[in-house]
Amino acid sequence: MEFKFPCPHCGGRISAGRSIGGTNVSCPICERAFVVPLSGAVPTHGPSSNQVVVYNCLSSDYHVLGGTPLVFGTKDCDIYIHVGPKNTDSGRIILNRRGNFLEIMREGGNQKIEVSGSPLQGNTLPSVEFFSLAIDNAAFFWIHTGQGALEWAAECQKIASQRLWKIRIFEEGIQQYNDWQARNCPAEYPNTHYTEKKSLQDLFAEAVKQNWDQQIGWVYFCGTPAGFFATQFIRPSELSDAGENRCPRCWTQFRTPLAVHPSEFGDEVLGEIEHKRFLPHKIDSNGVPLTPEGRACTRLACPNCRGELPPNFLKKPPHLLSIVGDSMVGKSYFLTVAVKQLQQILPARLGIRFTDGDPNGNEGLSKMVSRLFSPSDAPEDTFLDKTALAGGTYKRFHRHGKMVNLPKPFTYNLFSKDRGASSIVLYDNAGEHFRPGYTDDEKSNSAEHLAWASGIVFLFDPLQHRGLLRRLDPKLDPQIAAIKREVAKLRFDQDVILAEMAERLRGWRQVELGKTHDAPLAVVVGKHDLLGSMLPLEKLETDVCPKGAISMKAIDANSKITREFLLEYCGDIIGAAESVSGNVKYFPASSFGAPATVIKLSKKDGGDAITMFGPNPSTLKPYLVEAPFLWLLSEMEPNLLLRN
Repeated sequence: MEFKFPCPHCGGRISAGRSIGGTNVSCPICERAFVVPLSGAVPTHGPSSNQVVVYNCLSSDYHVLGGTPLVFGTKDCDIYIHVGPKNTDSGRIILNRRGNFLEIMREGGNQKIEVSGSPLQGNTLPSVEFFSLAIDNAAFFWIHTGQGALEWAAECQKIASQRLWKIRIFEEGIQQYNDWQARNCPAEYPNTHYTEKKSLQDLFAEAVKQNWDQQIGWVYFCGTPAGFFATQFIRPSELSDAGENRCPRCWTQFRTPLAVHPSEFGDEVLGEIEHKRFLPHKIDSNGVPLTPEGRACTRLACPNCRGELPPNFLKKPPHLLSIVGDSMVGKSYFLTVAVKQLQQILPARLGIRFTDGDPNGNEGLSKMVSRLFSPSDAPEDTFLDKTALAGGTYKRFHRHGKMVNLPKPFTYNLFSKDRGASSIVLYDNAGEHFRPGYTDDEKSNSAEHLAWASGIVFLFDPLQHRGLLRRLDPKLDPQIAAIKREVAKLRFDQDVILAEMAERLRGWRQVELGKTHDAPLAVVVGKHDLLGSMLPLEKLETDVCPKGAISMKAIDANSKITREFLLEYCGDIIGAAESVSGNVKYFPASSFGAPATVIKLSKKDGGDAITMFGPNPSTLKPYLVEAPFLWLLSEMEPNLLLRN
């Protein structure tokens, strides 16, 4: 017994036996390939009916085009599509009737529109009973214009919960991707991968989880509700990487964030202990995503690593600020002191509030600040552990198809009543991540935040420079004598860290050899209190931020003196630093402001105590640690942090 159905491309009427439903054929009129619908799944009435139904493939909702247009967009719309940053009006798309034709118009945007897999030509949609519509590779619809369209949409909703979405992936070696025969992806193509999922969202999550778009070529949807096939031809990365938002956790770009379900656990990628992530399709009047049940989702997540984004991330993307240095140079103490100093100096001197931008994400650093500046007089109570490769300042995230340890982003907000607001993200990497040859299990690139940083701090340790160590008196600080006893175990090549950083930046940002990175670089000579007459404190300007504005005169004077010191005693650092950036300044600083003290730490297993070095709470008086951050912040936000 035969049944009739339209070609999804040209609309031509075709008759076929019911036994070939679901198979690949070529239209005898336009010669394009398609999948024959399952018999009885599609009404065979012509397009003369006034019913026009728009079925949303992602949400399984459908809308009827009546006497007024249907509006697709992020605000003031009938059908919510998230093709731009949250709370931004990236334009709307208007679907309307014009006599016997359907017309689609862009309003305030330049969205990519595809009809049945081909770019939209003009504004008139094809005069066929059924076709697919894709907007910016982020929203997928079927449009039915024939009689029985409502029944068809209801049937699609009914079977959408079944495992009817399928995906085929084939390698890039196949040529002519736009060829309709290739689009059909027949089984005889070699090296194809196949899976099926309950929904497109689950299917995309699987593609991210399996790293398909990184390893092999194109992703093609070859199964849909009611037997039709969607002629979309995309990579999952087109849904995420083609956007202006950059995740502060995995540093990939994305257009549309995922919502984090407020109560439902079990994420497709992260596992059962994490809250479910999903692509929002409903939004309230304030722009807050909603669950299918209508509950507000105040937390968002990156669609790539699926890590949570800091609050207000999409309203004003933060500046990334990277701290670089070798192992054991004191980066954790330096960062901890810097946060404390900025919390005190910015409001008192510049009228800028410096506040915690992500209390949950910043918990590790907040505990370090509380510990270091606790009221205890016992040195062991203020001691900070070294940043470990998988310690408390790291967390496992999904990146490039693997679960890897990445540094947690520490987010802080800056706000002035008169001059606006901004935010920064700080990173505390283990020093080993900056060593040449360290590849983080080949591909995790846990220091890649450097490539996207608005500013970089390099912390130089005089105790780990062979020339300076010889000149330092062991009586000044117990660390000096200890390091001299272990000199054979140390590498003393901090210039190599800078050279490695320059090489990585060239690779990540495609910077030509001989050219420098454009991010400002602050080179900090730490443990300045040990240098004595080589870089005397009395020659330095200690007040770099008098009330009202940052003193560039003081910063420039200190930079000149510090550069001259480095040039005399360790010129290798100068050459390496100035090969990284074309905008370098030099800063003296001391996280303790006094010699370190010996700390005996007991082992948890009851073994012999470990001898470490840390600050003496009674003499802890850090100085000039805030200076490099003030300079970098004024470079990033000159209207917020004023200079004189």
